[in-house]
Amino acid sequence: MLQLLIICIFCVASMAIIPFFDEKRAKIVATSSIIITSIFTSFIALRVLTTGTITLILSGNSIFGQIPLQVDPLSAWFILVINFTYITGALYGISYLEPYKKFTNKITFHSILLVLLHASLIAVCVVQNSLLFLIFWELMAVSAFLLVIFEHEKAATLKAGINFLIQSHISIILLTFAFI
Repeated sequence: MLQLLIICIFCVASMAIIPFFDEKRAKIVATSSIIITSIFTSFIALRVLTTGTITLILSGNSIFGQIPLQVDPLSAWFILVINFTYITGALYGISYLEPYKKFTNKITFHSILLVLLHASLIAVCVVQNSLLFLIFWELMAVSAFLLVIFEHEKAATLKAGINFLIQSHISIILLTFAFI
């Protein structure tokens, strides 16, 4: 499970260095980060599916308390599905974003959000602390919203993004009530 902490640090480092590259290299760094993260988390997930649940408890602080990280067979399955979908999407995205190459800032922001969304999706599957779960869920929702409205100049895209944001926050409210 120490690998998950290393993966978290790796994702944060990837997001931190992406702004220092041009649009082409930013896409490559983001895609490489996603592939590397997917490979490592998939190995963990496959190990869980063959040997059983893995748990790591972080000491936390007075706000969060102890932070259990756990990969059980169900979360392992979700991690594998997320990773497969993300690798194929990231590889497709390299070519898909070619028409936008003149918008370097947009591509850079998109690349950072792509890594953030992948990391938050994995975190939602692994974290066993209610408050942190809601924080990662919110990170997931906001980064997905910002990715959805990539072409925010189009009214239909903005409408779809706002629709998604409203639905995801209704889910967050329902999750919060369920935790309470």
